[in-house]
This record gives sequence, structure tokens and C-alpha cells, in this order.
Amino acid sequence: MLQKFFHLGVREGMDDYLRGKVVMTNQLVFLLTIVDTIYFLGSLFFFPQLLFTYVVGWGALLLIALLNITIKYNAARLLASLAPMLIGGFSYLALSQGPADILLGHAFLIFGFLLIPFVLFDFRELRLLLLSSAIITLLFICNAPLNVLIDIKVDNSFFKLPIIDFTTTFIAVGEVLFLMYILLDINRRAELKSQRAMAEAEQKAIALQASRQVMEATLAEVERARAVQEQRAWANDGIARLAALLQAGHSDQLADRLISELVRYVGANQGGLYEVKTVDDQARISLSACYAYGRKKFNEQELGPGEGLLGQVYLEKEKMVFTRVPQGYLSITSGLGEASPSSLVIIPMIANGQVEGLLELASFHLFQDHHIEFLEKAAENLAGWLATDRANARTRQLLEQTKLQAEALRAQEEEMRQNLEELMTTQEEWQRKQR
Repeated sequence: MLQKFFHLGVREGMDDYLRGKVVMTNQLVFLLTIVDTIYFLGSLFFFPQLLFTYVVGWGALLLIALLNITIKYNAARLLASLAPMLIGGFSYLALSQGPADILLGHAFLIFGFLLIPFVLFDFRELRLLLLSSAIITLLFICNAPLNVLIDIKVDNSFFKLPIIDFTTTFIAVGEVLFLMYILLDINRRAELKSQRAMAEAEQKAIALQASRQVMEATLAEVERARAVQEQRAWANDGIARLAALLQAGHSDQLADRLISELVRYVGANQGGLYEVKTVDDQARISLSACYAYGRKKFNEQELGPGEGLLGQVYLEKEKMVFTRVPQGYLSITSGLGEASPSSLVIIPMIANGQVEGLLELASFHLFQDHHIEFLEKAAENLAGWLATDRANARTRQLLEQTKLQAEALRAQEEEMRQNLEELMTTQEEWQRKQR
């Protein structure tokens, strides 16, 4: 029952701060109702002149509850902060028979009412706090002048009894301590709430940071996957373009077109396509086609196995990638002069375990991993092309030899036929002679 009364005016979705103030207002109304009832019962026997005051007090407390129910929370709290001072102050002024007639316990009770505004308001509602505090302080200060104006004859000897005065003083001190405890508890709750809010904020920040890291990792993974996909598509497109050139058939300019396409596609500055040929049963590496090479040094280049970087790659059958090109090995000529490249790659073209040729590309920029992977795939295709072209050349050579041998055999058969005819003619002539 009390719990329902304490939650009069509380609505769903209400701010926690306002909810607490409404509940505290209802609790204060309940406590003041008990005190007002006690004083009303006491006035029946000792000071009936003040019955009307406590009846008015009940009306004020009822009005506070109604204001809370009708969601007029600020008016309810303002009246709740003023009601104790108005009722208690008027009661004290009636019981005290002049400024010199001090009821110490009641004076302490009235003093404690100065703390009530700080219980019902805080500095977030500074205007209401200052208004209620100013009115209560003014009433407290004007207690002495009002005591002169209010002249109600009441026998207050009962309240001057030592035991009653002590009890009232004890209650007043308890009231002050209780209100101070409430203030401290409010501050403690606010601090705990602030700490919880900070902890929640930190947890949310940590969770947000973790979420952001996961998102960044996901985005990075997506970006890497996209980059890999783009690089794969780029490599596939390059292989397709290379295959289109190879399908065009063999021609004298095909090798030049192939190396030119490769150099431009990977963004290099210079390149060479070398073929491995057998001369007097010895392998020789000769430059078959080039792009942007200087004629003096490279157009007639021919090396044996193990000679220079190309010969070494031929023997080891493994690619070589240089980010620091050996001094004097190669230079790139442009309109601004000559300069050493920043990156050099040499890739063997292997088919069926046999090195058919070599790719050499140089660039002012470093070759990326996907560039080198693409060049390795291109080298595989070119190796197959060279092996097929060499096999076709051997086949054509064998066909030519077979054709020559067939023609020689036909000539021999014709000669034998003629000889046989001559022999048969001679034999027939001999037979005629015999007859």
C-alpha cells in the first residue's frame, strides 16, 4: 500500500532523476502527514486554537499528492518544500508567546526545514532550488517580527517540560541528521550513478573500439580481397591478351609484339625475350626480341649457360628479382639521358622441364608481387609457345627431309624400272636369236 502511495504520479518512461524526486516528494508528504496528525491530536487536548492550522496542513499535503497525480511535479515539489515551514513556522509562532519565549526543540525543527529544498531539488533545477530556499530562509528570518504580530494565547507549559523539550530537541536533531543523510545519500547515489554511467561509457567505448577494430579488419579484409580480385582480373586480362597474340600465328614480328605488350602491361621501361638454341650440340642464349634496349649492347647479345645473370638463371631454372641492379649491368635510355633501373626481374620460360627461353624486364619502379606472378604465368605460356614453335620447326624439317628422301626413292625406282625394261628387252632379243 505504502509502495503504491510513494509512486503516485510515476509514469512509464520517466527520467530516473525525476522519478526519484517524485517518490521522495510522496515520502515527505507521508512523513509530514504523520507529524501533522500527531500535532492535530495534541491540539485537541492542549491547544485547540491551532486545530485549523493542522487541518490546513492536511489540505496542503493532499494538494501536493494531487499535483503529483496530475503530473505537475515542479509545483508539487515547490509546495512540499514550503509546506513544512509554513505549517511548522505558524505553529511555532502560535505556541511561542513572544520573541523571548523560545521553544528550543521547535526552533531546531524549523531550522531543519531549511534543508528540505536541497532534498527535493538539486543544481540542475537551480531556479526552483533558489526560489524555495529564498522563501524558506525569508520565513525563518522573519520569525521574530511575525512572533510579535501573531498573538494567540496558548498554554505552552507542556512543551517547556524538560522531558518534552529534550524529546523535541532530540527529534529536531534527528530530523536534521536524517535530512543530511538523505542529502549525502542523494550525492552518493548520484556519484554511483555517475560511476556506473562512466563504467558503461567505458564499456561502450571499449565495445565500440572493438567493433571498430572488427569493422576495420573486415574492411581491410574486404579491401584485400578486392585488391586480390582486381589483381587476378588484371593478370587474367593480360594472359588473355598474350594468348590472343600467340593465336595470331608465328611471324617475324611476333616476338617483338610479345615483349612490347609485356613491358607496357606491367608498366616496365625495358625488356628482352631470349631464346635458347642449340648450336654444335651446345645451348646458346640469344636475344630474340627487345623493347627499348640500346642497339649497341643488346641487339646481338648471345650468352652460354652460366654466363652472367641470364646464364645463371638458365642453369638454376629459378627466377631472379633485384631491387638493386648490379652496377653497370643495365641502363635505361630516355629523352633525359641514361639511368640505372630500380628493379630487375629475370624469369626462365620452362616447358617439360626444359628452359626454352628467358624473360628480362627492368623498371624505374619496383615490381609488385602480382606483377611477378603475372610474368611467371606469361613465361609458362611463352615457354609452351616456344616449345611448340620449335617442335613445329623440327616437324617441318623432318617433313622436308622425308619429301626429299621420297623424291630420291622415286628417282631410284624410275631408274630401276628403266634398267628392268632394258634387261627384259635384251632377254627377249637373246631369246629370238636362240630360236
